Amino acid sequence: MTELQTPAAVSETDRTEQVLATIHESPDPVSVPAIEKLLGRSLRIKRPDLEQLLDEAVAAGRLVRYAPYRSRSPRYWDREVEDYAERLICRKLTEQAGKGERQAEWAMTRAALKTAISKQAGQLDKATFDRVLDRLVSERQVYALPKLPGSGTVRFSTEPPRPEEYLKDAVEKIRKYASQLADCDVPESETRQAAIQLIEQVLGGQAPDATGRGDLDATLLERLRTIEPASGGGMRLHELRSSVDFQWPHGVEFREVVRNLVDRGQVFVVGGDRDLSDATRLSTRRPAAVAAPTPAATAAPSVAADPDQLVLDGIRELTRERHPQTRRVPIYELREWIARRAGDEAASHRVLDDRLKRLRSTGKVRLLAISDTTGVSGQQLAAAVPGVHETLFYVEAMT
Repeated sequence: MTELQTPAAVSETDRTEQVLATIHESPDPVSVPAIEKLLGRSLRIKRPDLEQLLDEAVAAGRLVRYAPYRSRSPRYWDREVEDYAERLICRKLTEQAGKGERQAEWAMTRAALKTAISKQAGQLDKATFDRVLDRLVSERQVYALPKLPGSGTVRFSTEPPRPEEYLKDAVEKIRKYASQLADCDVPESETRQAAIQLIEQVLGGQAPDATGRGDLDATLLERLRTIEPASGGGMRLHELRSSVDFQWPHGVEFREVVRNLVDRGQVFVVGGDRDLSDATRLSTRRPAAVAAPTPAATAAPSVAADPDQLVLDGIRELTRERHPQTRRVPIYELREWIARRAGDEAASHRVLDDRLKRLRSTGKVRLLAISDTTGVSGQQLAAAVPGVHETLFYVEAMT
């Protein structure tokens, strides 16, 4: 039988650490009754003693006290208000996604989003909310959608804007003109070609060749690199298809081109769904859980004369080749890159984590925490750098 721990059997320090560890595991701030329930039979503390312990942890800067929510008890957590606001914003917008056929129906205005999370966030003032939301937009974790025709309101979403909703009116005008031109014996194919050429003149890029195919592989790869979320998880196939509608030649099977890219290892299916349905998620980044060994990984690694420079070179190369938009490199990608060039020991937590923290202290890199782990595997999270009550998932070169 397991012996129950009582205040007399557990030291004050151990008791405090057990309570703080329990709170740390919670995805949200927790009330005193909720903490008691989480502790269960493993540690029994009288309510006044528990409240005193929590107040002392707040005074010591180890916990943050949040306003009550759905109970009369204040809540406690080991992350700051801005961290919680960031999590609530991403969570709320993710919940909204897909609630209607049109993105404009469920994307939220700034005011509506603040109202939706304010009670749960507790002491969240407008300046803090605006600062957090603007940072999420700058980091491409949230998108400030362009104003739709006839609308003066900016809406926010965790998904990129859907081009078809912005171009629907323009396409309808083209359809009407095509019909009128057809009445004057202008073939529909000629009107379509003229429309495509005009779009290419405005947007740039390579117009389809005589067969209507053009450089489709390059078009798809470049588009996917540009719009897939930096936080991981890939982009749905139907969203990728919509984003290239005006560049896609008539008569070319979209899924066939995607399938060829997947078979050649240039595009990866996230989650193992290889049927290429509309909901299939695609990414240009190989999922860590299925990463295949490369010849460089098995060959004798070369050790750089300057290990710090090797790390900086890796960050810059991965930024240039994979993350030119966000400039944030997932640390699991950096570990793989370094392991191929300097061996597993150089990429280990013991070596690389200390090196990254030292580079941060000298202002050469910035380490960024992850706020939403949707689409991130346990292996990728395990490769991150443990922080103080946070997971440092990304690294960004500052020089």
